[in-house]
Order: sequence, then structure tokens, then C-alpha cells
Amino acid sequence: MAGKEPRHTARRRRWGLCGAAVLVAGTVTGAGAASAAPADQARQLAPAAVPDFNGDGYGDLAVGVPAARVGGAAEAGQVVIHWGGPDGPTTGERTTVRQGAGGVPGTAEKGDRFGASVDAADVDGDGRTDLVVGSPGEDHGAEGRGIVTVVWGGDGALDGASTLTKDVAPYGRLGASVIARDFDGDGAVDIAFDSHTEESGGLAYVPGPFGPGDAARPAEKIVRLSMGGGVARLAAGDFDGDGVQELAATASAMDVPITAVYDWRSGAPERLWGMANHGLSVAAGDFDGDGLDDLAVGGCRVSEQPGLCGEGESTGGRVHVLYGARGTFGERTQTVDQNTPGLPGDGNADDDFGAALAAADTDGDGRAELAVGTPAKAIGSQRAAGRVVLLHGGADGLLDPTGTARAAFFHQDTHPVPGNAEAGDVFGTAVRLRDLNRDGAPELLIGSPGENEDSGGVWVLPGSSRGPVTEGSAALHPAAGAVRFGEVLGG
Repeated sequence: MAGKEPRHTARRRRWGLCGAAVLVAGTVTGAGAASAAPADQARQLAPAAVPDFNGDGYGDLAVGVPAARVGGAAEAGQVVIHWGGPDGPTTGERTTVRQGAGGVPGTAEKGDRFGASVDAADVDGDGRTDLVVGSPGEDHGAEGRGIVTVVWGGDGALDGASTLTKDVAPYGRLGASVIARDFDGDGAVDIAFDSHTEESGGLAYVPGPFGPGDAARPAEKIVRLSMGGGVARLAAGDFDGDGVQELAATASAMDVPITAVYDWRSGAPERLWGMANHGLSVAAGDFDGDGLDDLAVGGCRVSEQPGLCGEGESTGGRVHVLYGARGTFGERTQTVDQNTPGLPGDGNADDDFGAALAAADTDGDGRAELAVGTPAKAIGSQRAAGRVVLLHGGADGLLDPTGTARAAFFHQDTHPVPGNAEAGDVFGTAVRLRDLNRDGAPELLIGSPGENEDSGGVWVLPGSSRGPVTEGSAALHPAAGAVRFGEVLGG
């Protein structure tokens, strides 16, 4: 870490999202091409933010492998960095990050699950992206306490690491989920993460700035989110147009999913919106192009109460979208399931439609698309082979005024995608949309941790002016002995 001084002013934020390559052919169905945004509303979204850990100008892909065996330690965990370039990420150009090696503090021990969560941000404000890693099984002074580690970006490579947190209650399982953004609007990246006891699930928070020379600090501003259980997923977006990102979190309380949105502008977390029975995965993007982020919640349950993930019957999972608004966030909504007009095929029980979500503008029209993982979907007779559905944004959001979606789908049984759809592949367990080859068109990255008897893999679908395509698709395969590679895609 020598020679790398934190600079906490004039910050350059270059971040990628928390919670997860062979490609599948896409078929576009539904309402046809979206009309251009009105001139008074049109805005070109910035390309999907990508982490560049080595400063070469190309985005890099971080794959968390928490189930990896390190030495003789089962589920010690590691993170594999696939370095980006003009041809995107490749299997050959990669670096493995693990505890006790390369300047990363700690020792790789059984059950640490280093890499259970992965995010990327310029934490120290030096213009280089840093890697943020959760290890919920790390003892760190008490059994099951968990830690969050920041691995510092550098010129040509990652450059040392620091432990972010200390003095967390035992059984906190800290770091099962982690996200790094500026939540209080002071220009410094803050880090929020899962922390819960056996009685209560919630969020812990360490405000920035934080640099390589700083000592680990206690977690601050604990938010109690649920009774029992822990935080499942985290996302961030400016949903109310105040110029500051809010934090969206999902949790499970006694098998009841909960979603809440928190605002940190006052210096302490205040709940902006919340709902029970409301899903387990989240992603933020501007799906209607109005300049405000919208929140997609996946894995929704059907409820007899109106407004909870939509009304009526649904099979195989739902995605509920709450559209951003100044002062009235969450009032305008849309609900999508596999029986929505424009989506290919029908929903079946336990498909897990919406188990993973990712958002970015993939076709350059100023409106974000939503990638929806459906890892338990049967492909032909192959149960839980999995697929991903890409929902295109439009002037009215993900659905047009008739309630029809414009969708493409991807799985392993479509030419020219490498591989074959096989039972238990769970293709779509993790998804990301990131422009890793710097051509202005985000690639669709798909994790398939069940591939090759739980060895795993990550599929890369190239970006184009019409969104991800199957031509030129490729698969990133793990090194020998990997376990469930592709379960977590970060950065």
C-alpha cells in the first residue's frame, strides 16, 4: 500500500453494484421498438458504472466464490478478478483475492465465506476503484462475527487491503450483504452492510471517508429491519430527486420478506418507504427516462392485501417496480410476471422469477433495462436449468399503456451460446449489466453456479445498440477445484 495516499476531496466516484459467462440467444417479443423519449424528457444515461481496479481504463469483473476451498479450509472463500480489455473479460487474465495472501488481512479458515458479498467503489477518493468484500463467517474476535474488507485499487493491480470494521456484536454475520455509495451527500463513499443477532436483523453503517492508513472502526447507525433473519440484498438510487442516493434493503423476518428504503441526508437513517411481504432482490434504474431512479423488487409474494407486489394470482415469482417521484416515491407501480403479455412462455411453480436483478441502459435510449434472473426455470425437460429475461425500458416504464412488455430471453440452449441447458445449472442465479470492453454498450453477465456439477461458470453476452446479443457470447470457466463459481457477481 506504499505510495497510495487517500484523497478525500475532489472525489471521483466510479462504482459498481452489490450481489453475480455463456450466452443465450435472445428473442424480442411484445410491443416492438420503444418510441424515442420526448425532447423535454430525453436524457442519455451515463454508461453503466464499472469498476477499474488496475487503472487501465477497462472495467473489471469481480466474482465472489464464498464456497471455495482454500488450502484445506472448506468454504473459506475467495474473490476472482477477471481483468477487462477491448475484448471484454477473459479466463486467462485473472487474479485471485483471498485472506492471508497479497496483503489481505486475516487467515483463510473454514466457514469464513470471504466473497459472500462483493461491491466496488472509490472508497478512498484517489481515482482508483477499490474492492469491498464481506466475510460473514469470519470469527474476528467472536464466533460468527463477520468482517468487511477493502482491497485497494492500484496502478496495474490491486494494492493491499484493510479491515473496515471492528467491535461488532457476536453472531453479527456482518458482511453477508454489502454496498458502497455516498448516502449522506458529503462526497465520501459510505459502506452499509448486513449485521444481525439471533433476535434481530438489520443494517450497520460506516460513514466515509476511509483510506488505507485508517484503523478499523466500529459500525455506526444500526437500523433494525426485521425480527430474526438477515438482509438479503442491497441497492442504491436517487428515488426522490434530491441528488443524494437512498439505500434500498430487503430482509426476511420469520419467512416474511420485507423491503425498505432509507434516506441518510439528516446524518441518521430515516425510512423513506417500507412494505412487508415485498420480495428479496432489488435493483435501481431509471426505466421510464424521467431523470429519477426507480426501484425493482424481485421474488415478490402474492398477498391478499392490495399494493403488495401487485394484485391477483401469479405463478413462479413476480417483479414489482416502484417509480421514483419527488415527494411521492412508491405511488406509481407496475408488476411483471411470466404471464405478462410480451414475455416468452408461462410461469411455473418455483421458477424464482426475479431471484436476481440488474439494471442499466443497454440500448442507448436513455431508459434503463432490467435483467431478471429466473434460475429455477426448466428449459425443456431440464429442471432448474435457468434463464434470464431482459425487460426493455420505455416512456411508461417496463410496461406500455396496454400492460405489455418488450422482452428478450437468454438461456444455454440457444445457438450460438456455448454449453447446454442442464438440470441444476441455475443459470441466472446472479446477473450484472456492465460495459467491460469500453464500447458504450453494457454486456449482460450471468452467473450459473450449478454448471458442471457445482463447479460453476459466468456467461458474457456482448452489448450492442439493441442490447445484449448472442453473437460472440462466451463462457468464463473457473480454475480446477472451484465450487459454485458465479454465485456472486460484484463490481
